[in-house]
Amino acid sequence: TDIHRRLGPFGGVLAIAMIVLGLMMATVRARRGDIGGFKDAQTNFAFGFGDMVVFAILVASALYQRRQPEAHKRLMLTATVSLLIVALGRWPVVGGPRALLLFVALLLVGPIYDRVALGRIHRAYWWAVPFVIVAVPVRIVFGSTAIWHSVFNVFTR
Repeated sequence: TDIHRRLGPFGGVLAIAMIVLGLMMATVRARRGDIGGFKDAQTNFAFGFGDMVVFAILVASALYQRRQPEAHKRLMLTATVSLLIVALGRWPVVGGPRALLLFVALLLVGPIYDRVALGRIHRAYWWAVPFVIVAVPVRIVFGSTAIWHSVFNVFTR
């Protein structure tokens, strides 16, 4: 715990670097016209951009609750798992709908563990896991809107 607390600021810097680099990578892919398994580059960009927003919200929440170790570690775990959906979708063995099922299964590992080991699911999971799951279709739908296409055009100039 002492080492974790001493290294914590470096973890915060790493999270910020991941967010910045993730946004940069999403922008580079958008400029290239990469559709990444979606119908168009705009939706793909919405997904990459949304990944970073979801990750940032979860990490910020975890950092805010760093003095509450039970909430902090659950939010950090959920933030980490939230980044896996794109990787799972690219994995040839999984891909497609199976990637989404595996993603949801990975998100549910923590709450299931809590239920079995502690007899209850920690409150952090009650909002963080649904937030991550709901963010998936929201990004896909939002990526098709005219508003998002305007944002896309700003980032891809």
